[in-house]
Amino acid sequence: MYKYRGFLFILPFMVLSILFLTGCGSGGGEEYEETGDSSSPVAEDCLECHAANIEDTHYDLAGTAQIEGYILSNAVSWAPEGIGYILRTNENSCATSCHAYHYTDIADMKINRQWFKSGHADTNAEAFTHIFTSGSCLRCHSGIGYASYVDSSNNDYPGWVSPTGEIYAHHITCNACHDAIDYPTAGNKRLRKTGSVILTSGSSVTSVQDATLNVGSSASCFVCHQGTESGWSLYKQMRSKGVEPYDSNDETMNNFSFINIHYMPAGAMLFSLKGFEFSGKMYSNGTIFHQSPLCTGCHMADSGDEDLGGHTFNVSYEDKLNIAVCQGCHPGLTDFKTFRLYDRDMDGDGVVESISSEIDGLKALVIAEFEKAGIYYNPDTYPYFFTVPDSQTFANRVTIWKESQLEAAFNLHYIEKEPGAYIHNFRYAVQLLQDSYQALSGVSPPGVRPSSSDDRAATTYIYP
Repeated sequence: MYKYRGFLFILPFMVLSILFLTGCGSGGGEEYEETGDSSSPVAEDCLECHAANIEDTHYDLAGTAQIEGYILSNAVSWAPEGIGYILRTNENSCATSCHAYHYTDIADMKINRQWFKSGHADTNAEAFTHIFTSGSCLRCHSGIGYASYVDSSNNDYPGWVSPTGEIYAHHITCNACHDAIDYPTAGNKRLRKTGSVILTSGSSVTSVQDATLNVGSSASCFVCHQGTESGWSLYKQMRSKGVEPYDSNDETMNNFSFINIHYMPAGAMLFSLKGFEFSGKMYSNGTIFHQSPLCTGCHMADSGDEDLGGHTFNVSYEDKLNIAVCQGCHPGLTDFKTFRLYDRDMDGDGVVESISSEIDGLKALVIAEFEKAGIYYNPDTYPYFFTVPDSQTFANRVTIWKESQLEAAFNLHYIEKEPGAYIHNFRYAVQLLQDSYQALSGVSPPGVRPSSSDDRAATTYIYP
């Protein structure tokens, strides 16, 4: 039987080989032809060659809330075509979403392979599988939302009219950060957001603009990696409830929810922003040698390993570390966690440990003070602070707070959810934890306070 069908059996492979060598149609797949104005590639309709083969992985055929592929069958009502996604009916869809997107890397598609090793490409992550109830979340939890938020057509940035329908995560693709009008090149990455970025916090009566930073191409990172609340928005929330944090009265607040900075606020930490700063204290301005390379300078640094740097954004991957990115300034560094640049006992346990361990020791001191007050912290369960140690459910969340407790809880959770704080800006992290311990315990914190000649006075919050 197989002898009789042999030619029929190999025919599909012969056809695929011919298509691979000549390109799909006149310019599909990885073959392309520039238009006269070089604004977009010209490609045959993908469906001419791939009508049935790739639908399950590329198209949202069922119209379900969670997009399973990268190319949509129908336009999203609140975002125009090209804002973070490609329509199935667009004849340029192959070339402008993934295939041949990076012309200079077409030989080995290195950028594409790197991207799929990044956290942003993890379609099973909570960031993209969560059931969202607010359209405002989509500015970071949706490639389409992000593109719409930072695009030049959003004249109200950092304001944004968030969607009220179709509120679900769309996976992040190339078209979220890059504008999909032309091939990104080394000279023009066609990023949607560069240069100045405004850090914002809160909502409604607590809305604040914490800072404006000029961070070049790292602006694409700062938009989302800054946190959604700050010490200032926390202050405004307390003031809106009739509490004055500056009057030295540690008042008790009833029916008050924990204020959560959200997750991965590395950009804010890098520039010593968004912590709740206690009046009369001095705080770090951050490390200029970390602020200069910014996000892209470290997380996208070439490593010679496709698991690290580039579009993986990884400085570590499994047991690998991109040590070279640090060794220019720290020649003795061989491991991020164990490196000791600042040999001081900052948590007061009598042992000089790695910076990461010193910060962990300070977090433990703050957590112990909370437990003395009957408040139990679980960083893995929302809303994180509970009244019962072994029954951490939403019903047992903390709703009665002293001012000092809410302020210290904010700082503790900020640093817990910024796992790179010990690298990005350890001084600010340590100072916030030491001051939070003092606010809870009423005594000076043990250990050495890290300081620098360019430390600044605590931010003075204003209301409204």
